[in-house]
Amino acid sequence: MNLNHLYVDKLCARLQCWDAEIRRWNDQAATAAAGDQPRLAQQLQSVSEKRDLVQDCLLQLRSASSTAWHIVKTGMEAAWFDLTQAIEQTALIFDT
Repeated sequence: MNLNHLYVDKLCARLQCWDAEIRRWNDQAATAAAGDQPRLAQQLQSVSEKRDLVQDCLLQLRSASSTAWHIVKTGMEAAWFDLTQAIEQTALIFDT
């Protein structure tokens, strides 16, 4: 297995951990006070959109040629950064 595959596998594993967190937060939002639910739903929608973008980037990265890999990786890293920020913000809301 080459380093590119190891890199993608590592990110996929981390994404799976975040998926579990997102599911947990969705469960918490479903039982939150009615007044809080719209705000929580909006935050979770934002996280889910960013997560889906990262998933798409990972799929592209897996299938990218060696010459395109670095270009696709740059876009994936930007999407990953955005998702990380959204996860951290959401954790502050749900885990405090």
